[in-house]
Amino acid sequence: MDFITEQDADNQNSLMNFSSSRLNIVADSDEEDHHHQQSPGEEMENMNENHYTDDSLIRIERFESDKESKDFMLLLATTYINEARHGRNGYFIPEPKQLRIYSWYNHRGYRLGLFIILLLNLSLVLFEQPAVHGFALPYWATMSMELICITIYCLRLAQAWKFMPLKRHWKDRKIIIVLLCILITLVDMAVFIILYQMKITTFNIRWSRILRPAFIVNFSESRQVRRTVRNIRRTLPEISSVLVLFLLVITLYALLGVKLFENRGIVNIATGKPFFTNFWDAYFDLYVLTTTANNPDIMIPAYNRSNWYSLFFIIFTIICMYIFVSIFLAVVYKNYRTHLKNEVKTVVYRKRRNMKSAFDQVKVKKGGKWVVTFQRWKQLIHYMKPTMSPVQVILFWRVLDENDQGFIEFKQFLHISDLLHVKMDTISSRGHLFERTLSSFYFSKVSTFIRDCVNHKLFVIFFDLVIIVNAFCIALNLESTDMIFIVLFNIEILLKLYTVGPSEFASKFWNIFDTLVIEAATLVYILEAIFQVLRYSQFILDFLLILRVIRLFKIIGNIKRFRVIINTIMEIGPAILTYGGIMFVLYYVYAIIGMELFHARVQDYGNVDFNNLTDMQRWCGTTKLNGSEFSRLFYCEKNFNNIIKSYMVLFDLTVVNQWHVITDGFVRVTHKAARFYFFSFHMLCVIVVLNIFVAFILEAFMLQYSLSKGNFEAAFEKKIQEKGRASSSMQGTGQENHQNTEDCDIISNPLATSNSLQRLDLNFSINEYMTQSGMKFRLRKTRTKKAELLLQQMFEDELDEKDLGPDLLDDENELDDVIERQNEEEADVRSPRKLTLNTIALI
Repeated sequence: MDFITEQDADNQNSLMNFSSSRLNIVADSDEEDHHHQQSPGEEMENMNENHYTDDSLIRIERFESDKESKDFMLLLATTYINEARHGRNGYFIPEPKQLRIYSWYNHRGYRLGLFIILLLNLSLVLFEQPAVHGFALPYWATMSMELICITIYCLRLAQAWKFMPLKRHWKDRKIIIVLLCILITLVDMAVFIILYQMKITTFNIRWSRILRPAFIVNFSESRQVRRTVRNIRRTLPEISSVLVLFLLVITLYALLGVKLFENRGIVNIATGKPFFTNFWDAYFDLYVLTTTANNPDIMIPAYNRSNWYSLFFIIFTIICMYIFVSIFLAVVYKNYRTHLKNEVKTVVYRKRRNMKSAFDQVKVKKGGKWVVTFQRWKQLIHYMKPTMSPVQVILFWRVLDENDQGFIEFKQFLHISDLLHVKMDTISSRGHLFERTLSSFYFSKVSTFIRDCVNHKLFVIFFDLVIIVNAFCIALNLESTDMIFIVLFNIEILLKLYTVGPSEFASKFWNIFDTLVIEAATLVYILEAIFQVLRYSQFILDFLLILRVIRLFKIIGNIKRFRVIINTIMEIGPAILTYGGIMFVLYYVYAIIGMELFHARVQDYGNVDFNNLTDMQRWCGTTKLNGSEFSRLFYCEKNFNNIIKSYMVLFDLTVVNQWHVITDGFVRVTHKAARFYFFSFHMLCVIVVLNIFVAFILEAFMLQYSLSKGNFEAAFEKKIQEKGRASSSMQGTGQENHQNTEDCDIISNPLATSNSLQRLDLNFSINEYMTQSGMKFRLRKTRTKKAELLLQQMFEDELDEKDLGPDLLDDENELDDVIERQNEEEADVRSPRKLTLNTIALI
């Protein structure tokens, strides 16, 4: 969920600037306004272009002065740009009051508060019956907390009601779903209270609890989760034909198996029951065989009668497990890529529409065309990034205004949202801490020799060998060597820190990882030496053992190929968590259903003496499990008696090993119809969702791996580097040449000593400011969210600057469906082509 980002407070900063300072730098544009004064007709035409024309949706507020109007239009432009940067829809009435409410609505504090309330609502299942042991609360306490959560949901919707046009509010499917869930929950609570007071407990079930995850999915803050759900929903129709064919093959094989084995008198030795005499039992057993969970157990009775009978199961396994499952993954992957492309198109078109709306607020007519001047640019930056230094302001402008015309058109204006994603750090051009404080020694021959040794590849190779030797010592339990390795690793850390400086050292993940591990081990050894009693502490011994093993991970950070793979996994980690959230939601729904169906059907007895088990303990509290594989393996802990145990059962079902044993246990204590619960969970969570997750991992990993191996940069990032190098070309080299720049490009631009933009003009001298402040900018090469941005930029390069997507729609939620229909129409009218390697690559 996208609750906390670095830029969440941008709209809030803009609001504060609008309400307090009233844009002090507007005066700078007076001269420009005298030169480009519009006629009343042109001004009205511009106003009509700037706002929606549907009078039923938007009411244009009258301003007391022209200055207030300009302030408001700058605030509105800032809001649209922030909408483009964050990928939001921009559903708000463009008036000052509504903008203030919308700004507060997107404030990080409110979003974090909503996230906490959503988690609280989900966590109520810990305290409701059947509750986790020791956490049970009376029903009125949990209902009171749920009512508080619902009240906050209603307040959130009421806040959206105030800034969103009424027509759009009732067309938003997310809002409708949230309202329906609230209404159903209230009705369910009322019915439960009435039945409880009437002491009717047989059918008194809180069935609305399965709707709680719907709040997470449908609040506007959960864009990534909702996008994943939408992707799954759109993939289901495409894969349904493969699923139906897959199930049909199992049906035919089940019929064939029953006819082949039912009259041959084969008995399953494990269960003592006839072999393949019931169609539904045979169907379920064959379905389990596709997961290999009951292989080769299922074929043993027939195999013992005749070895030739094994061909029946071998052919089935090859067809259903190796062929159909592979085809299924291929279909899922193909459709995932298609929907990914549509998602990227939707995001790009939405961003362009927001940028077009922003451009319309700040454009002026110059030379017969609409442009944004440098003065307008300064005013926008004052609203969007009040703390941005004048150097960065002028640098970004020169990147946009590549031809030094003094203005930019919409084509260049489009790149502002991408440009503001660029992260730049401020560093001292006078060197790091050791260069400044120990300059005489730092640049001496001895120090230079030490730093050259640290930067040499033999330094890395030596410590790689030390790690390998350390691994052998750990394997051979040579604990007496630990102190030697800790001293060596501490020397390595100190030498690196001395060579590159604290800031550069701390900017690398593996340096931080090594430091934490080594220093923790060092601290424990020191404490153990001081306090003799700690030597006999099992916790200390376990902690040291863990640190000794974790220390071996240092070699991953030192080998480039390993580092690329690990960094790739770390970059796609946030997206992986999104799919983890989807699995959490599905687990939650199935856990609630499982607790209602199977609660107390199986009893667990905790820690018991297995040598002195009673029959009821051995049978998990019910005679129905007597003689079952479930009781023989003592799976009594695998039950649905509370939410935590339910999650553990569902995780075991996801892994699929022995899942048929768990299913058989609950079928024995309930009914054969219980198989549908476990069957549906496996179909939805394992076959569908996990295959979509695998498709995502394949696509994301390949893209991120390419980014890690290559040098992919957006055009504006290259321009920033070029402008930075051009600005620093006249500077001396001096001590700054000794800085380590392995992972960054240094752009010689200082922080300005003044935070004012009034005196900033196109003749601004970066070199002069650099000399005065002694600071530089460092362009980060972080890859966080880089893949998604890169896909957007790749698609945007293919578009015309005026292409804002399909015809303007009343509801941008329909944009996804329109794009998908357009792609299908293009595929239908596409002329047939000769099959070649090139055409295959384009599919």
